[in-house]
Amino acid sequence: MPYTLTAGLLWYSGALVLGLMLGWLLRSTSALRQVSRARRQERSSVQQELDDLRSRVGSEEELRLERNRLRHDNDLLREQLASRTVETGEAPAEDPENVEQVESPTPDLEEGARVLGRRLSSDDLQVINGIGPVIEGLLNGVGIRSWSDLAAADIDTLTSTLADAGSRFARYNPASWPEQARALMAGDWAQFESLG
Repeated sequence: MPYTLTAGLLWYSGALVLGLMLGWLLRSTSALRQVSRARRQERSSVQQELDDLRSRVGSEEELRLERNRLRHDNDLLREQLASRTVETGEAPAEDPENVEQVESPTPDLEEGARVLGRRLSSDDLQVINGIGPVIEGLLNGVGIRSWSDLAAADIDTLTSTLADAGSRFARYNPASWPEQARALMAGDWAQFESLG
């Protein structure tokens, strides 16, 4: 009888150990499958987000090029209109909706490029320290498209725009952006460098 009891206990103990090992093995493989599935889903969502961002960057670049082309065409047309009025001696007719306020002469961008050591283009917000393509898009979304718009912008508006865009923009401090824009508009390259 003791032999039968001992053999039974050994069989039950062996079955228990075998069951625990099989359960652990099945649970481990199930967990590995779930982790693998979650990684695939995460990679897929990250890849989708990257594809979306790439397409947005491409379309924004096309829009920026189109904007610059239209500005250039507009400048050429204004020059042609001015040369015609000089030739004919007529005063140009002013459209009250399209009259631009001229605050200061256009800065010498070639001189600025030499002083700052980087290429400059008129009203390029990315020249300002802390503004990249994404933040430029955010500013464009609230109507800030040029140096003069940024120079006139309220710092609270800039801060709230960054805060509304998400926590990854919290590290940016827009306090000096209007001053930098004013320095760019005035062509005061030394002042601009000191602010950056």
